[in-house]
Amino acid sequence: IPLTISRLIDDSSEIYAGEQFYVKYVITNTAADKVARNITLRLPALYEFDLIDSDDFEIPQLNPGESLAVSSSEKRRAKLVGTAVLKRAVLEYENIFGDKYAVNGSDTSISVKEKSFSGPVILLEKLAPESVNNTDDFAVVLKVRNIGTVGADVSIDDEGRHFVSSVQNGTEYLLNITSRHRVPGSIPLPHALATYSYKGSVFRTASNDVTVNVVNNPVVSIEKLVPASANSVESYRVVLVLRNKALKHVENITLLDGDNQWQVAELGPQSNTSVSYTAVAKTTGRNSLGSASVTYLYDGTLYAAASESPVLNVEEKKFMSLAKEVTPANGTIGAKVTVVLALKNLYEEPLQAILIDGSNTFTEDVEPYEEKNVSYEAKAGSSTGDAASATYTINSQQFTALSNVPVFSLAALEDSKPAAGENESGQSVQLQGDGEMQQNKGGIFDAVVRFLVKVLTWRRGGSE
Repeated sequence: IPLTISRLIDDSSEIYAGEQFYVKYVITNTAADKVARNITLRLPALYEFDLIDSDDFEIPQLNPGESLAVSSSEKRRAKLVGTAVLKRAVLEYENIFGDKYAVNGSDTSISVKEKSFSGPVILLEKLAPESVNNTDDFAVVLKVRNIGTVGADVSIDDEGRHFVSSVQNGTEYLLNITSRHRVPGSIPLPHALATYSYKGSVFRTASNDVTVNVVNNPVVSIEKLVPASANSVESYRVVLVLRNKALKHVENITLLDGDNQWQVAELGPQSNTSVSYTAVAKTTGRNSLGSASVTYLYDGTLYAAASESPVLNVEEKKFMSLAKEVTPANGTIGAKVTVVLALKNLYEEPLQAILIDGSNTFTEDVEPYEEKNVSYEAKAGSSTGDAASATYTINSQQFTALSNVPVFSLAALEDSKPAAGENESGQSVQLQGDGEMQQNKGGIFDAVVRFLVKVLTWRRGGSE
């Protein structure tokens, strides 16, 4: 049965990120004498566009030559600025005998313009290695990112697994899962689906397209294991696990991970071995540690394999806290105030801290978990209400802890300013038309003018 499907977007040149728009369809049975039944318009969940309060649309029957316009079944919201592809819908239907058919619509390229978002906006990204062995599990990371203005509870489904996560705006959430594909080749991974709600509407989105090259290498696998999290000071341990899945020995094994290298003479049939080392993270945040690799001989042939690249979340560990209090909470410039700096060592070893508060510097030794107050009197100034700092060193690394900004208000000395219309000596001043100020000193200018008039009058009278 020759069914056709066409798509229409009103004013597609004016699509803005964050705004909702409708997609319309016209479905036509072009057959002269065949009836189409149980027709379903499948609307895809997409990475670039949310599907809002919309689901697959069903049509019981289309007679020969009949058309149907579907105007409000698909509502979308664009999320990424630039050119995005609104992927095709699929039309599924049957003939009168129950035979099933499907016809694809067309992709639509849309130019999305920039505009601010309102509410939660979820992007679901699937990350996987480019190449994996067909006998090994491999790591897949689902990154749930909220680029909107409001947090959301997000329900995620991926290959039979279900997760629920609360993702605040401006943050991302990582889900680490494992997968395995036994058939070699270029394998597109299934899309993960995310659902969330806002102001009574339900939003659905899908992950991006990911393809993995599955390599037929059934002999040896290598896995790189790291802790779930670490800090930027203390060391963490990396473990490399090597597994021989074959029924024969593997020989001349070389493991590499960064600058670390190990040699293993042989590994027995279906046996495991491991090596480990310690490292210290140099940067905070989400760190990709890179993959480890192994080369080995099996039946006289040299093979190579690589691990996944694990992600380590590195936090900046807090080893010292500092609080600042100023009393009284307000004063004028130069007034006497009392400043208390409350220092606490959160580390398991003694620390020496250099406290800096404005122009004041103190050096304090604090025992493990000890609290110590440093109090001093000072004259109130512009830095009285600023935060103080404590600098200390652990394992040759220098750290700085900042205090809170204390509650303190510095009042201006209004009484010390000259009154309006006076200079600093109390003399009255007058603003002239050219913007200059001239002092009034008792009519000196008028006296000089009168004197000159008298002189000129005298000279005129004398000449006559």
